[in-house]
Amino acid sequence: MSTIIIGFNEYNLFRRIADYKEYQKLKKEKEYFQNQIIEVERVRTELFSSEEKMEKFAREKYNMKKDNEDVYILKENKN
Repeated sequence: MSTIIIGFNEYNLFRRIADYKEYQKLKKEKEYFQNQIIEVERVRTELFSSEEKMEKFAREKYNMKKDNEDVYILKENKN
């Protein structure tokens, strides 16, 4: 006659599956953020390549203007 003993601890199959799913999720997040870093570095390099591009960026993103001009911001109605 044989005896079978089944024991459960913190390293059981269900925990390993959950850990693997978490690992896959974190791997995707890492890849996403690495791609974001590459894109930001590309934009930064382009931005600092010339003064005209830096000025264009400041005007478009932060609504900056020169001393002798007026800027009007028009927003589209979403009806």
